Amino acid sequence: MSQQNLIKAIQRSLQNATNIAIQESLENDQVKRALKASLNNLDRLDRERRRKANENKQFGEAVLASLAYEQLQKRKASSQNKGNLTRSGKKSKSGNNKPRSTAGRKVNTHFTPKGFRLVNVPGDGDCLYHAVTRAIQETYGRTVHTFKSMPEFRDDLIQWIQNKKPIHNVDRQGVRRIRAGGWGEEYEVAKIAAMYGDLTKGAFCINVYNARPNVPEEYRSQVFSSVPLNQLNSNRRCKKTIYLHNSGASRASDHFQYMMKNNK
Repeated sequence: MSQQNLIKAIQRSLQNATNIAIQESLENDQVKRALKASLNNLDRLDRERRRKANENKQFGEAVLASLAYEQLQKRKASSQNKGNLTRSGKKSKSGNNKPRSTAGRKVNTHFTPKGFRLVNVPGDGDCLYHAVTRAIQETYGRTVHTFKSMPEFRDDLIQWIQNKKPIHNVDRQGVRRIRAGGWGEEYEVAKIAAMYGDLTKGAFCINVYNARPNVPEEYRSQVFSSVPLNQLNSNRRCKKTIYLHNSGASRASDHFQYMMKNNK
């Protein structure tokens, strides 16, 4: 072999070795990037797992608190004298059948759970209906039906209640309060959750945070669901959820607002 051919052969060998080294380097970089992406993905999945576990824990605590609160309210109702609520259907002494406004009244707007921002609505006697409507609109947009006006909301709610139960089983005082423009109470919240469960064809939950100063801490969070609370668990969760905030120094100054989760 001539010297020139030898040099060319050596050059080709060096070039091939260089190409192989470059290819191996590229493959190593790809492997490194793939490993890094896998580690990042595993880290993301672990964070998501911890977040869901924490949400499940909080949700379970809220459900248990709601069940306990329901039992407490039943015991109070059975022990108290007939006053604000009567089976005869008379108006309550507190004037609960009359619409009222919370405008200008002091409410505990500063008492908001961590991780949420509070959004106010008009205190015109329809605050519950405003809060539900705006919470749904901001959370789910047009994917969930909302009512164009609060009177329409009330009328449809009454119609839904009367269609769901025989007329003799309807809570006449609750229906009368809705029709008369009275402010919302737990009865209305429960019925709204149930109605939206039918509208969305799934478990619909309304989480209410009670900011009243006289509410025991273990009853701060309540869950109103379109399905029985004892049927909600980690496998059967609410399909859609909104968050309300009920504040007021007394029953006469109750005011519903809604809450949105803070962006991370």
